Amino acid sequence: MRESCIALALGMLALGCDSESAQDAEVQATDTSEVEAPRECIAPEGLGRPRSIEQAVDLINALPKPTSLSCFVESLDRPLALAATDSQSSAQPAEGAENARLFITEDPLIMSVLPDGPGSDKLEFAVDVGDGLSIKAELEFPIEAELPYAAPYDEVRRATGTSCGACHLREQVWDTIDDVPIFASEALQHPTERDISPAFVEALAGNCDPGLTARRCEMLTAVFAHGETVAEPLPELIKICRLVE
Repeated sequence: MRESCIALALGMLALGCDSESAQDAEVQATDTSEVEAPRECIAPEGLGRPRSIEQAVDLINALPKPTSLSCFVESLDRPLALAATDSQSSAQPAEGAENARLFITEDPLIMSVLPDGPGSDKLEFAVDVGDGLSIKAELEFPIEAELPYAAPYDEVRRATGTSCGACHLREQVWDTIDDVPIFASEALQHPTERDISPAFVEALAGNCDPGLTARRCEMLTAVFAHGETVAEPLPELIKICRLVE
């Protein structure tokens, strides 16, 4: 297959929708009463709602070591703004609706996690910088020791660019931190028909059997068992990327 990224803004797609569909796209609260668990990973005061990659590093550094990815997600302040997809066009490919890729948004920061499978050991970051571009970075978990701020950017570096540049075009040096270049490139998102309702994923969390899929259940519990979530679409005016035969 080859990748074809089609520049259709979500706002343009919405023009063809009726008012009922528009209401469906609005932020809606998700009832988490069916999924509850004791909270063991707690963010220190003021660190639980990162809005930048550096603030996410601050939170990771403040959590007990080694720090698992599920511990980081559990520690985030609620409500969590969530979107989900079953799209496979990613370095974090979903494996059907049962193992959807989850996006946690704190504008301008978007973080993504995958409950299980390839890429499920990574926290991926994107920060909107305008003009259809976003800064990208990632961290592999567990984290064994305190991280420098450059670590997430160093993780994606490849030769003169990043591992993201193969799919995300217009890659360019945007800034530096501790002499490590920070790259921005085209912001992409999955087609809207690949959206999965976070409420559907939450229902799966309530029925997850850790004896069968321990990692998946651990992440779903981290997301849904510690307070309210809200369903929130990814930002508008981001290119839609489709895989075509």
